[in-house]
Amino acid sequence: MASSSLMMQYSMGSVAATTTDIIRLQEWVPTILLKRRASWGYLTRIFEGGRVFYNTALVTEQDIRQIWTEERLQKRTQRFFTLGTALGGILDIPSAHDFARAISHITLDYESLVAADVKSKSLFSLKGSEETAEYDHLEIHTIPFNIDYLITLASLCDAIFQVYDKLLTHHKKDQMWQATTLDSFQKADTRFKKVMGTIYRDLEALARDIMTEELNSVDPLGGLFSLSATQDDDSEI
Repeated sequence: MASSSLMMQYSMGSVAATTTDIIRLQEWVPTILLKRRASWGYLTRIFEGGRVFYNTALVTEQDIRQIWTEERLQKRTQRFFTLGTALGGILDIPSAHDFARAISHITLDYESLVAADVKSKSLFSLKGSEETAEYDHLEIHTIPFNIDYLITLASLCDAIFQVYDKLLTHHKKDQMWQATTLDSFQKADTRFKKVMGTIYRDLEALARDIMTEELNSVDPLGGLFSLSATQDDDSEI
């Protein structure tokens, strides 16, 4: 926890990294890489087929497809497709420094793309050279047909899993990363955490709905569990 906080402060420029700090951060990196790789690998398996989400509820393909409207689903699918293809194109970069920097650039462009999508309500209505220049590290294509959401999401999770796996391989070969490499990694990791947070929130909400439905199906009072959940939510507001 202390190392993570230190890395955040360093990347924001609020502290100057000493040799001791860098060593502490080096010790923190492999732990984070292992945790992230495991999390993205788990998500890949969830979206590849019906699995129990953290021992709570069996999440099926049909359940996931019912979370969003088709319009919203396709917007998210297009964004995930763009990010996944960009990440897949950099996996052969041999240098840890260049690889981490490329990931940081791609994830920064992705954040800008998401922000532009929210603002314009259209993924591909990018106007003006200033806006377009922000996406130097993403290839944005207008695809004339709908892309399958689950396949795209599973592919994205697998691509990010491979990114962390490659970073872990780099760190095993070159255990003393440069400060700039650590900085690029931390920034990219923070942005990946935002993507993961969005995916996890959707899955957690879906799992709760599935569990509530299953409990109500055996509830002799009919809807007691839903009523209790609503009352609990009201008391917390």
